[in-house]
Amino acid sequence: MSTYTNARGQGRVFNVELTDEDGTKIQATMFNEAARKFFEKFQLRPCLQCRVNRQRWN
Repeated sequence: MSTYTNARGQGRVFNVELTDEDGTKIQATMFNEAARKFFEKFQLRPCLQCRVNRQRWN
């Protein structure tokens, strides 16, 4: 997670890239509250096999 400063003020940001077994990629950028909320939910290492959990994170 990184911090930034711009004309609107300061904040936090992080990027995540999810790749399935076919190589399809989903990229997301999360800011401020979403960054703080979800940063710990993602592991910062490669994942050999993951299950899809169709649960909505609130």
